[in-house]
Parts: sequence; C-alpha cells; structure tokens
Amino acid sequence: MKFFFVTGLYRSGTTLLEKLLFQHPSVSIAFQPYPSFYHLVKKRFNEMQNISSVYPINTRLDNEYFEMQDFIEFLNRYKLSETDKVNLGSESLLHSSDGFIDLFKQLQVAAGKDLITKETLYVGSKEILCEDFIGTLLENGIRVIHIIRDPRDVLSSAALGKEYTGKVRPLLYTIRMWRKSVAFRIHYSEHPLFYSIRYEDLVTSPMSVMKELAGFMNVQEIELQSRLIDQQGNIWKSNSSFGKSELISSSSIGKYKEILDDNSIVYVNTLCTPELKYLNYECEDVKDLKEVFEVFKEPFPIDNDLFQHDYSVSEINQNMEIKRAGLLKTDRFSSKEIEKHYQFESVYKILKKHAI
Repeated sequence: MKFFFVTGLYRSGTTLLEKLLFQHPSVSIAFQPYPSFYHLVKKRFNEMQNISSVYPINTRLDNEYFEMQDFIEFLNRYKLSETDKVNLGSESLLHSSDGFIDLFKQLQVAAGKDLITKETLYVGSKEILCEDFIGTLLENGIRVIHIIRDPRDVLSSAALGKEYTGKVRPLLYTIRMWRKSVAFRIHYSEHPLFYSIRYEDLVTSPMSVMKELAGFMNVQEIELQSRLIDQQGNIWKSNSSFGKSELISSSSIGKYKEILDDNSIVYVNTLCTPELKYLNYECEDVKDLKEVFEVFKEPFPIDNDLFQHDYSVSEINQNMEIKRAGLLKTDRFSSKEIEKHYQFESVYKILKKHAI
C-alpha cells in the first residue's frame, strides 16, 4: 500500500479535489482527519527555533523565517511525547512515537480504516496549509497533490465562507500564505512525486485533470459520474461560499469581480504580479506600491483579534512588501535574504522573469 497527501491554501478547492480522488476504487482518502497533528508538530519546531507567530503554520517571512532544511531534519528525528499523544487524543491510534513519517503513515491508515478495501492501492488524506511538510513527504517517497486558486477568488470565498475558515483575516495575511503556496508549487514542480493543479483547470476540465492524476498515481482511469459520493456514502454537495451544488461547477471563477472593490483588486494584483503571471491569471491593473497602500482599505471587517487592525497597511508590512518587490530588480542580496521573501531561491529566479 502506498501513501499520498493533498494540500493547499484554504478555499482553494482542496475538498473538491479530495472528493474526486475518493471516487477512484484504488484510492482511500480522508477529509482533514488530524489537523491538530500538523499544528502541534510545527508548534514544537517553532518552540525550538524561538519563533513566535499568530499560527504555528506561518508565513515564513521576517521573524517567522526558518531554514527549510532545519525543519526537514527536525521532522526526521521527531518523537511524539506521551503528553502530546494525550493532547491529540491519539493514544490508541499510534503504536510508536518515532519519526514524523512513521506517525504520518499510522495516522493515514487509522483515518482510512473504514474506507480501505482489497482494491485500495493508495491511502491518504487532505489537510490545508501543510506546504511546510511537502519536502519531507517527498523525500520519503510519498506522493503530494497540491492545488492553487486565483487569490482574488480565494479572498472572496474566505470572507463569505466564515463557517469554513473562521474569522476574517487581513487581506495581506492571506496574500502572503497564497504566495507561499505558489512558491512550493514552483520549487517542487519538477519532482516526480509532486503534482500541482489549478482549481480553474479542475472545475472546467475535471475529466482531463483526473486522467492526468491517474497517470501520476499509476492507477487505472475511471469515468466520473455527474454526482460525487462522499465518505459516508451520500451525494456530496459542494462547500462553495458562492452556492451549494451537487455538480462540479466553474461558475465561481472570477466571482471576485462582483465582490472585491477596485482598490482591493489592484492591491492583490500589485502584490502578486509575478505569481499571477506565472500561473497565467489575469493581471491588468497594477500600480505603484506606495500609491496602492495609500488608498487601500480592508474590503471586509477584520474580526480576528489575533491580527492588528492595520496589518495590511502597517509601516512595517509596507516596508517588507516594498523590499520584496525591490529584490526582483537586483542581484545584490544574499540567498538567505531572498528566501526570507520568496521561500526558495529557485522561486525567486523564476518569478524574476515574470516581474514587470
């Protein structure tokens, strides 16, 4: 039996992708069975590194920065304490405490115990915001399927779908987490065990994408039915913030044009220009960063007390974004400085080609 993992930013189509994969008789996949496990592991790493952040899984920018290789090495020697086992409620699920990968595999099997059949070739799960773990999973022969979506639709969906994502976060925070997700797509794009999908391609051509995924996983192609079945045997209705449906629909593409104001769209376009171009997303309205910050106001009320009210326009964050954009115009910065803003040097080199 082989293992795989699905991840991406919230409101990016991870659940739809998971449900599509579940239709295959050779694939067992669970829906977010152990999010607290990944948060706990990352929290323990942050404690060792003296990193303080709003969430354990963070932007990896500025004072949240860490060497990715340090995290991979931490995961390779990680041991789950008995206290943490109790905190996770996983005492009966885990037979050993040695190594993140061993724990990961045990949890996949436990999550899929009622779903695994004689036909099952792959066992896995989907969790959002787990890009930091991709490197370790790939190094240990575990396939990773990643999904990305237009950030403007992500922001709109997150604001309208608070029942799925919780309290509204500042636009800049979600933008930074989106750019981080894109960075992992770019960095691992050539890895044979990594496959990244655009949400827009998935909903407009689901059969084509699933055919490619079948090849990626070396399983037989299947004919998708018009309605998807969930893990409980019921017809699945989408968790879209723009309207429930039993059918795969592309109607949510570009919804941001009805929801975001012009200044917010320009704000996203300007801060994400190279990433949007790399992914072939529309990116027409781009302005000077200082001008953008001067007129920007949050389009949705921020009710998340973990963030300062002016996060998206604070002087510190403005300076960080201006410096980040400036890095694309010069080669005079160190590799570490580049990684603090672009996650990986390889990503910086690619995005530099797509800068204005």
